[in-house]
Amino acid sequence: MSIFLFLAALFAIPFLGELIVSIRRPIFIDRTLIWTTIPLFLLLAAGIAKLRFRLLIILVLGIFATTNLFSTSDYYLFFQKEDWSNPAGYVAKFVQNDDLILFNSSMVQIPFDYYFKSWENQYSIQVEKHGVPEDVFDNDILEPKMTVSDIPRLISMLNGQSKSIWFTAITRIRSQWG
Repeated sequence: MSIFLFLAALFAIPFLGELIVSIRRPIFIDRTLIWTTIPLFLLLAAGIAKLRFRLLIILVLGIFATTNLFSTSDYYLFFQKEDWSNPAGYVAKFVQNDDLILFNSSMVQIPFDYYFKSWENQYSIQVEKHGVPEDVFDNDILEPKMTVSDIPRLISMLNGQSKSIWFTAITRIRSQWG
């Protein structure tokens, strides 16, 4: 019984913790909770092992396997990842050495850098990359907001630039039904 409670706590506490933290900073996403599938599967296995009738065990395992098969196939057939390789390739095609690339969000800079790194190495591109208002991981704030006090830093970056300036932005389109 104590192992069952341990597995249940190991599965439930991360969800509750992320829900509480998400009140202040939204982090409740699948990437941060993927590891909780391990105690979930152990919890399900422990529950199935407690069943007494062989036919019931086979039925529960069949339902469990079918559910996982459908969810996994939906993920691989219909999930669309954000396409960061094309924007990184486009910028790499037209960027010149000593150009400046500005990012309005750290959530943009991380995937862009991941795909742009191969182009940088392949073509020996040397550019400056900065986050606006701050560089990624320079502060404890995940998504810092631009304020009036950030404008002098931005102006100094732009004034010292003799070549092109690239600015990335995320636009979220919200549909309203009705």
